[in-house]
Amino acid sequence: MSALSYRDEVVGGKYRVRLVYSGDQLLGAIVEVPGRGSYYIPRFGDVVVPRLPKKIRVYLQRLGFHVPS
Repeated sequence: MSALSYRDEVVGGKYRVRLVYSGDQLLGAIVEVPGRGSYYIPRFGDVVVPRLPKKIRVYLQRLGFHVPS
């Protein structure tokens, strides 16, 4: 089992997305939305996601996340 590693990204100038990896495999993302808090979103599986800004949804969908539009 590989140790977890993180990569921080800034999307749309104000949203922080921390991508969570195990080795080379992307496991999920921690999304920080100002005024709404932080959310962990797994890459695979059905999850109820709060309303996310369009820039975040599009970014996560490009990475292979199943985030409803």
